[in-house]
Formats: sequence, C-alpha cells, structure tokens
Amino acid sequence: MIDLNGKKVLVVGMARTGIATAKFLKARGSLVTTTEMNRKEKMQEAIQALEGTDIFTEVGGPSGETFLKQDLIVVSPGVDLNIEPIQKALKQGVRVI
Repeated sequence: MIDLNGKKVLVVGMARTGIATAKFLKARGSLVTTTEMNRKEKMQEAIQALEGTDIFTEVGGPSGETFLKQDLIVVSPGVDLNIEPIQKALKQGVRVI
C-alpha cells in the first residue's frame, strides 16, 4: 500500500471518478491538486463539489509544471496517457497510475 500522507498528488480529470479520487486522497493526508482540460465555465459542478476541501483546482488546460512537482499522478479513466504533461512527468520519474 502506498503511504499517501503528506504526498503531493495530482488527479488528472475532474469527472465523477476524479472528484471521488481527489476526496479519497485528501482524506488520507495527501496534498491534492486536480487538473482539467475543460474551461472553468463547463466545470462549475465539479469545482463546487471540491469547495471547502482544501484541494487546489486547475481548469482550462494543465500547467506542465504542475505535473512535474508531484510525488504521484492519478489519471482518471478517459484521459489519454500520451498527453505531453504526463509523458514529461514519467520521464522525470514521477509515478503515474
């Protein structure tokens, strides 16, 4: 089992699975960031679901830097693992699941 306490974890994709994963990780002590390609206007429901959780939310396209600053990246179903930020993180040794 992975020790998640204090780990910087990025959740890629903010659909139902991504939101549930972010909350799960936060409950286990992770420092969680979520990222979503869709613009803020389309993600209001997801943003509201994470309000008050101390989970940082990045919408409208991921910052490549965000991916490189993580201990772990959790990719939601439907997100292409071949996108550039994920591939760069893998090359830098960031664990991606």
